[in-house]
Amino acid sequence: MTSAQTIYNVHIYREICLSFSGISANSPEAAAEIAAGKSTNEAVTIEEGDNVAALVDVNGDNEYEKSRWIHFEPARLQKAAVGEGCIVELASEMKE
Repeated sequence: MTSAQTIYNVHIYREICLSFSGISANSPEAAAEIAAGKSTNEAVTIEEGDNVAALVDVNGDNEYEKSRWIHFEPARLQKAAVGEGCIVELASEMKE
């Protein structure tokens, strides 16, 4: 007899770099605060970083007692990207 698999709700968090140009401020901290208040659509450039994590919740666990963070290592990302046809791009990014 096989046991039923658990149903999960998965939230993927990717590190991104949003670049904003021409912010006028009295200090670097003030410039950072202004940029943080802008929307993603206002960014001059958007670049994905290497850090990826997943927040995995058990479906029906409304108290989130069984939730877990899964942090992916670059080697695991590379292995996962093979199936998506991204291996060449990811490998070149990892060399930089």
